[in-house]
Amino acid sequence: MRLPALSAGAVALEGLPSSELLKTPDSAHIAEIHWRIAFPIMAVVLAAIGIPLARLRPRQGRYARIGYAVLIFFVYINLAIAGRQALSRGAIPQWLGLWWVHAVVILLAATILLLPKFMARWRYRRNTARLAAQAVTA
Repeated sequence: MRLPALSAGAVALEGLPSSELLKTPDSAHIAEIHWRIAFPIMAVVLAAIGIPLARLRPRQGRYARIGYAVLIFFVYINLAIAGRQALSRGAIPQWLGLWWVHAVVILLAATILLLPKFMARWRYRRNTARLAAQAVTA
């Protein structure tokens, strides 16, 4: 039993080969190319974020930072979806693409991961300065 030959009907944008997407300057095609490139980059960025999230203090629970990881992933995927829609509508310039999404998530993750260290260092310096001032006046 043989299957009928495929008709040359309309193919969804997701089904087009990348070489065909690169040929046309249509914003929907450019958005699809950026979407295809975004997932490997997302994997690398999330893996890089996961390394510092895995380090825990001795008394912290095993799942102490899972909330941060879920928050970062949720923001990342929602920004990527919104960026793809805006790119396909032409609201975002084609040269910018979805690169801004990766930059925003890297900055958000750096803030979440580094802010507690900076705050602890600031509190330590403030307390040592206060203790030094008390020692001088005493």
